[in-house]
Amino acid sequence: MDTILMRRGTPTNALVIEPLIRQYENKMNPPDISPSDATLDYMVWGPFWGNTTYSISRISPNRSFPPICRAGGIFSTAPTPRLNGDFIPAAQPTNAVVLIGSWDYNPVSGYQNEQYVELRNTNAYPVDVSNWRLTGGIEFTMRPGTVIPAGKSLYLAANVNAFRNRAASPHAGQGLFVQGAYGGFLSTQGKHAVDPGK
Repeated sequence: MDTILMRRGTPTNALVIEPLIRQYENKMNPPDISPSDATLDYMVWGPFWGNTTYSISRISPNRSFPPICRAGGIFSTAPTPRLNGDFIPAAQPTNAVVLIGSWDYNPVSGYQNEQYVELRNTNAYPVDVSNWRLTGGIEFTMRPGTVIPAGKSLYLAANVNAFRNRAASPHAGQGLFVQGAYGGFLSTQGKHAVDPGK
């Protein structure tokens, strides 16, 4: 949130969403074309929600685009910001660590696609592992928005479908947080060089 929906008063050159919105707004409703396609469409169809008091573009210089206004509401609930009633966690420490909790380099089935590595968050706070990389014997980059809750785990699978079909635990039906597929395989000789990090 702090890197996308910025607080009010953020310098213009540091904003993320607004320049993108304005870029697309100018393409949809170019100021040098009159009437633009957006204007013509609006004249024929109006807004689909039926309220013709809305203008063609709901963006104004004072950040009145709805998601941006919502950012102001989110930040204004400090010191305990909330979104839809849920707490928004504070920024995590820069030295947050997750551990390799378990792994299976030699599944009972003998099927390498059932291999996995468990990343365990032993902290008392959620850890955002967006774009963290697992490197070494296997390679994987966590998806943007990936957060491991406090005391919980993320399972990285060689093949997600094969992981779910494992006969031995962990497998489907256990409410596990799973991502994949990672590149490569864990060595069946038990020799691994795997480093979870930023």
